[in-house]
Amino acid sequence: MQLKVFRFPDQTKPLIKKVKLVLRTLRNELTQNVSKPRTIAASAAFGVFFGILPIWGFQIIVALFFAQLFRLNKVIVFLFTNISFPPLAPLIIYASYLTGGVFISEQEDIALASFYDLSILSELAARYYLGGVILAFAGLSGIYLIVNIAFEGRKYFLNKSS
Repeated sequence: MQLKVFRFPDQTKPLIKKVKLVLRTLRNELTQNVSKPRTIAASAAFGVFFGILPIWGFQIIVALFFAQLFRLNKVIVFLFTNISFPPLAPLIIYASYLTGGVFISEQEDIALASFYDLSILSELAARYYLGGVILAFAGLSGIYLIVNIAFEGRKYFLNKSS
């Protein structure tokens, strides 16, 4: 019995080359781009901010626009914007709802399981959007501090050992 080897059609070769080029560019941007630690921290913080901000569908576009505007590392911003990937999105929505509930408490609390049905958000939109903005700012400041402290600690230990 002879095994058949799967081969891509000749039409997909240019597509595969383009994908490899994009992946190589991303790898080079991450590994060879020597940015200041504060720029890396700001890039990560902006990514988390726009990943949590309740502008679903436009998060990456707006994040990359502001990354270009503020001259941040666009690859790091893109990577950290993906904090709102599907398994984590209901948790972010629920945390936004609870955070907004601190300031707007006219509606009754609802369970986390009901956030898998996005139609309920139309009833609770004000609470959700206010909480999302506050949570985004908290994520921005928290990630900036964590990444900046991590880089400063790394610099401290590298200078101490030499």
